[in-house]
Amino acid sequence: MNVQTIPQKGSIDNIRLHGVNEIERAEEWLSERIMRGKSEAFAEVITMTPAIAAVVLSRNEANRPISRLNLDRIMNDIENGRWEFNGESVVLSEDGFLNDGQHRCLAVRETGRSIRTAVTFGAKRESRFTVDTGNARTVGNFVGMQGHADGNAVATVAQYVWLYRERNSLRFSSDTRNGPSQKLRRPTKSEVLQVANSFPDIHSNLSITKASAPAGRAVSAFCRWAIARKGGDAACAVFFDQLSTGAGLRNDSPILYVRERLLGPVKGAHPHERAQLIIKAWNMYRRGETIRTIERSDGVLRSGSFKVSSIVFPPIEA
Repeated sequence: MNVQTIPQKGSIDNIRLHGVNEIERAEEWLSERIMRGKSEAFAEVITMTPAIAAVVLSRNEANRPISRLNLDRIMNDIENGRWEFNGESVVLSEDGFLNDGQHRCLAVRETGRSIRTAVTFGAKRESRFTVDTGNARTVGNFVGMQGHADGNAVATVAQYVWLYRERNSLRFSSDTRNGPSQKLRRPTKSEVLQVANSFPDIHSNLSITKASAPAGRAVSAFCRWAIARKGGDAACAVFFDQLSTGAGLRNDSPILYVRERLLGPVKGAHPHERAQLIIKAWNMYRRGETIRTIERSDGVLRSGSFKVSSIVFPPIEA
């Protein structure tokens, strides 16, 4: 068994953990720092390996319950290369207990992948009750910090775009037709930020969408984004102008029907349902269809013989 020695005692970057000694060396490294933390508080930037994470977690007592959703989000970022060192510290108390950072340590242990992180030693045990008491930064804050106007709205539309691309739906729960509804993973902040930066037309569609849009500004901007990519900017602009004003539309127009629904019975409906109505109206508009009968029954919207599942979006007509 090849176990490489530690050239410089105390330097985590020089530790190469292999075989049965992996945990032992992590424990030795951690014990040295906990001992030093009894006399002074200090911090180090380290490579948190799965072995170090496991040893730190063995000192995790009386912490808050694990959030599976939060853990899954961190694991997803680590596995997909989106985890970045930001200076936020894992904190161990002067008596050697984990004060803060259990989800990060769990994510490293479960994924088997190392991350760069700061670790602070020597904090008072009771200081853990002061952690995370401020307002957490939202992905909208991050978008705004990159210089984009209307950060919260951009982040909301970017989240819709992520859901659409990943699931063809704006819902966070599974299809109840195949059994009990299950909560699905939400996009991480990194994923939403990545979408916002990858699709500048999110910003342009938001800029031409009014707050008074029948489906709401964020849902309408998302629909403009999705429809314009299939049907082109010009046709999309005509459609949304008519949806916005209702001017010159015949009584059997699918655009007028959906506009009245969005301003009336389904004004406060789930974003997915509102977006689905717009996409349905667009498809009928592009095919030159008129309204004959539309009804809601068993989760299905019907227009004559044309049916659309309310769980996922229909294909958008070009």
